[in-house]
Amino acid sequence: MFAPKEDQATGNSLGVDVTRNESGVVNIHAHGNENNPLVPSPGITYNFDIKVNSEGPQGTAEVTVTGKHDRFPGYEIIVQRPEAANNTPQLVYDFDPRKNGNTP
Repeated sequence: MFAPKEDQATGNSLGVDVTRNESGVVNIHAHGNENNPLVPSPGITYNFDIKVNSEGPQGTAEVTVTGKHDRFPGYEIIVQRPEAANNTPQLVYDFDPRKNGNTP
């Protein structure tokens, strides 16, 4: 484990769990709660469940994202399939706090 800089969050609360169910659906659970070490503040929290249902390397893939996160900062989840013929990154989830007035 690395020693964080004085102005950097530790990363200790960041985590991801990946499983595959009996139907072949990949389940990704990503979570974190990191605070800004420069100012006393609550942590930036997120708790996402990402499900990937694929019909194989060249087939279609369906990605769904559920979960919760803070109203700030913004979030993006991008999927890219390097093995597929069309491997352009696809935005599957985004949250822009500016759209509903949630800026710092």
